[in-house]
Amino acid sequence: MELTRDAARALRDGGIDALGALDSALANMLVHLPEEAHLDVRRVVGHLRDNVLLETVRKAVSAYPELEADREVWAEAILQRLEARLLLWHQHNDKAP
Repeated sequence: MELTRDAARALRDGGIDALGALDSALANMLVHLPEEAHLDVRRVVGHLRDNVLLETVRKAVSAYPELEADREVWAEAILQRLEARLLLWHQHNDKAP
């Protein structure tokens, strides 16, 4: 897959967002599962995280090494996606009867 720099940045940021969503899902799931199921669930989510990271963030950075993300970039990408989702949610709910 050939990426432009902007497409690679979007892929990277989407991957970061997906990783954050998986982390949130895991935290929410663990609260509702017996402790003996935690290890299996963590393994499954870890496998998913590895694949998301490989197919998004690593591909983007491989194409454009300058897109390597530090902690600040990760936080900003997550915040931007969260704000976008909140805006969509508000737009949808403001139109509801």
